[in-house]
Amino acid sequence: VDLSNIKVVNPENQRWTQEVLIKKMNYSGIAQVAVINPQCPLASSSIKHMYQESIHLIKFVRMVFNSIEEAEAWLEG
Repeated sequence: VDLSNIKVVNPENQRWTQEVLIKKMNYSGIAQVAVINPQCPLASSSIKHMYQESIHLIKFVRMVFNSIEEAEAWLEG
């Protein structure tokens, strides 16, 4: 999930992620998700907060990276 260019995650999108996207990802059987950290500090904070609120829902391994190359290496490893 490349979030590097987002500026902010509004509350509506945070709720949708928690109520819909995470459940669909769990149901699909995804085992690993690599997240590219936003460059914007405000967006990064929003993502961290959303993750902390959703950790009990997540059934996959989630790792955060600062570059696509790092994320790809982890996924391939």
